[in-house]
Amino acid sequence: MAGSTQTTHDRLLDYCSGWSSDIGDLSDENAHIAYFRQELPRLLLDLPLVRSLLSDIRAGAAYPDIRKTGFFENEILLYIDDRRRFSLRLYFHAGGEYTVIHDHNAWGVSGVTSGRLGVVWYRLEGKGPEGRDAAEGGAPDPARLVRIDRRILSAGEVTVTRPLAPGIHQTGNPDALPNMMLTVYGRPARRLYIHEYDPVTFRAFRRYPPRIRKQRFASEVMKALDGPPEP
Repeated sequence: MAGSTQTTHDRLLDYCSGWSSDIGDLSDENAHIAYFRQELPRLLLDLPLVRSLLSDIRAGAAYPDIRKTGFFENEILLYIDDRRRFSLRLYFHAGGEYTVIHDHNAWGVSGVTSGRLGVVWYRLEGKGPEGRDAAEGGAPDPARLVRIDRRILSAGEVTVTRPLAPGIHQTGNPDALPNMMLTVYGRPARRLYIHEYDPVTFRAFRRYPPRIRKQRFASEVMKALDGPPEP
């Protein structure tokens, strides 16, 4: 197919299908991360494709489907590998805006297409409700968050976040104009939620994707309609 007739989806699929093929011989997580640290900048700096993607989002085109979100409202799913080894997602940050402090269920390689991206990392200290160390995967309530690093990335630069407690972070925008972040995530852990953290109280809360939140609400309302159990 000639480049001039390719849709945004076709052009992005060229990248992602190539990635799927390339990682077939890579055996472990660290090899996947190293691969995407090399490959994601090519996409970040492909400004014709980035402009085409933004144009389709603005126009409400069928792809990408902006109605589908993950854990965050500013998230747009672009691609999932057919073997679930990685996904590609897009995020917008308004000027001066940062996400809540949170973890993820998978490693991620992130970068920005234009402007700058701010990333802040935290370490979790304290014990979870069952007495486990927070860093071992417990949901601390309360615990203590300690800021350990902060980076400002320019267009084409990437950084890595680790899954679960070792990767607690927030992303955002140190500048006045909106930015656009692209992230490749690895295969997620079998956990339906992520943790977000209150920086004042240090309490952790579970955040579910909108679809699961609605299902949980429906279940709770059904229980309320059934009334209290008989004594």
